[in-house]
This record gives sequence, structure tokens and C-alpha cells, in this order.
Amino acid sequence: MEDLFEKYWRGTLSEAERQAFGERLHTEPETETAYRSFVLAAEASRRLAEIELKSIMIKPEAAEAKSRSISLWKIAAVLIPLGVLGFFFFFGTDSQELFAESFLMPSTVVTRSDLDSQSTFTKLLNAEDCQAALAFVDGLDDDRKTNYYRYYEGICLLKTGDLKNAEIIFHTLIQSQDSRFLADAEWYSLLTAVKSNNREVAQDRCETILSDENHPHREQARKIKRKISSPFYNLW
Repeated sequence: MEDLFEKYWRGTLSEAERQAFGERLHTEPETETAYRSFVLAAEASRRLAEIELKSIMIKPEAAEAKSRSISLWKIAAVLIPLGVLGFFFFFGTDSQELFAESFLMPSTVVTRSDLDSQSTFTKLLNAEDCQAALAFVDGLDDDRKTNYYRYYEGICLLKTGDLKNAEIIFHTLIQSQDSRFLADAEWYSLLTAVKSNNREVAQDRCETILSDENHPHREQARKIKRKISSPFYNLW
């Protein structure tokens, strides 16, 4: 990957290769982050080479030792801040990035009751048309808004950014102790807290999930807990 970074930075890729890699930088956040760190290091290296070259050409041989000492301080002054920045780029995470890498629309299942309505609703969900799915639920009579519809309604609200109402639904599902949706409601409640940038609530949700050894989202919650506990979380 570093070879590709260097060729892109130096402009030695073919036009097709350059366009292909440029597209990756726009669509792959991890690749973009790694490339930005590479550029920082490469620019620092080039700058250091220029400093050394000037030192050799300008300073007389008798002052070489002193010049080298000064150059080392200049090198440190350049590299230390860049090293810190590079560390943040590689290890820092913000709430929106963490949410984006953790959130997935769940698979949908049609139960035996209310087949026609659920079939229509499932098609909207599979197409990830959350606005249409929310409108569909709004059009249902109250006695037909079962936990099945509420669960997917909460996920659509979460995806479209209505975090307050999404959390209300997930909290209601958790309180209902409906085994069909309990674990997933806890998971999406955690993601709601992450997207809301509420670290304290997110940590509580993680602890709830981690306390259940059989929880289907236990490993995912462990990863989120590790990231939100990092001192580099939400620094950017």
C-alpha cells in the first residue's frame, strides 16, 4: 500500500491508476486516513532532506558538528508534531465515524400474521427506503403497530437522524422484555447514544450488553467500549 501511496504522491501512476486510487480516497475513509498520514511523513522527510542538503552546502567543514546539532533540533521540531498528528489520524475516532462503521440495517423477517402488510413493509426496508417505511408505519392503526413494526420504525428513525424518538422506541422495547427484539433493541440503543455523542450513556449501554455472556452483540459492544474509552475519542 505504501508503494501505491508514494506513486500517487509523486504523480507517477498512469491516468487510469490515478483516477482509480483517487476514487478509493473518496469512498474508503480508512485508506484516506492512512494516505494523509503517509503524506505528512513524506513531506517531513523531504523537508529534512532539504535541511541536510543546505547544511552540507552552506556550512564550512569546521562547523559541521554544530550544524548537525542544530539540524537535529530542527528535525525534532518537525517530526514530533507530525508524529503526534499521525498517531491521532491512525488511532483517533469520532462518534460519527464510529456509528458509520457499526451501523447496519438488519435483515427483515415476515411473521405469519398480517402477511400482506408485512410483505409491503419488508420491501421498503430491504430497499432501505426509511422515509417510505416510516410513512407506512404512520399509516397503520394503533392496534396494528406491534413490536415488529416499532422495532424497524426505531431503526429507520435512527438512520434518518431522529435520535430522540428512536431512543424512545428502543427503550420501550427493552422495557417490554420481548425476547424477539430485546437484544437488538439494546444494541441499537447503544448506537443511538454513539450517534448522539453521549459517551456516558454509550458506556452504560456497553456494560449492559457485556454483562450478558450470550448477547449476540457482545463483541461489537466490546469494540465500541474500547474506542469510546480512548483518550483520542472525538478529538477531531
